[in-house]
Amino acid sequence: PSSEQDNTIRHATLQEPAPSDCPEGKIFAPRSQRLTLLGTAHQSLGSGHPSSQWTLSLLQTRYWWPSMHRDIIRYVQSCSVCAMSTSPCQLSTGKLVPLPIPQRPWSHIGVDFVTDLPSSE
Repeated sequence: PSSEQDNTIRHATLQEPAPSDCPEGKIFAPRSQRLTLLGTAHQSLGSGHPSSQWTLSLLQTRYWWPSMHRDIIRYVQSCSVCAMSTSPCQLSTGKLVPLPIPQRPWSHIGVDFVTDLPSSE
């Protein structure tokens, strides 16, 4: 969300003032502006259609409204792009099958990849 959008939201709070339980330092988002904020956070080119939790994290840094968490979950669940890219029926994983016992040394090699470890000193 841009500073221009912040100004639009602040102007809209003249019609719908912030409730007394609005956290200090947060911009209260009136009902008329919430859909725009949700769309910007979830569907803008750089956002990549994040999950509801990530969308909440993006918006919570600057904004607040009473039903924020519930509204974000509903918005993300109703996103048609997310629905098309999410597999509706995930195949269950198969049962683990043991590998056959090798007939000679070094005929089978197993490698485990571990990533994102901190650099060693």
